Amino acid sequence: MTHYWAHGREDINATYVELASRVEERLGNDVAEIGPDRQWWHRANTPAQASAMTEVALAVFREHPLQYLLTLPVGVYRIFFEVKIEMQGDNDWGAPWWVGFAWNSALLALAGNGCWYLARSRKWAEAALLLLPCAYFVLGTLLVQTSGIDTRARVMITPLLAVMAAYGALHLLNRRRAKSASPSRPADS
Repeated sequence: MTHYWAHGREDINATYVELASRVEERLGNDVAEIGPDRQWWHRANTPAQASAMTEVALAVFREHPLQYLLTLPVGVYRIFFEVKIEMQGDNDWGAPWWVGFAWNSALLALAGNGCWYLARSRKWAEAALLLLPCAYFVLGTLLVQTSGIDTRARVMITPLLAVMAAYGALHLLNRRRAKSASPSRPADS
């Protein structure tokens, strides 16, 4: 998307073909047959292919730093909030998009509360063990891809977010219990 926005093209497929050609060229392959039908063939199946794809991505970001920065929020949204439901035949489970968005928002809010609780409790080791892998995967992904990310980028951090959310939920429950246990005036006085 960064390259597409920077060049103001009408058709994004032309951008995909150009980037696929760059990857193939770095691999030493013939680029004559790269067209709209072969633009999606690039997967990081080998170390050489992964390296070529990363080099092309970083080159695009160096060529167009402003567009790269402008596409970061799109990538963050797609990692943390977007829900893609693949519809195949009659397997549509019927939930609207906002159900997944609400679930992911609640998970992130509870995870944020859990992090806040860990920081306030000075449980630095627990906070670091949860936050550092999340930062590694999210920042590492955003370094080489922004708007082309899909929800699979969240898979590695979802268990960590769930643990942080559990800390956050327990913190909220303990606060509620502490308030209800406090002495107060009887209701009829």
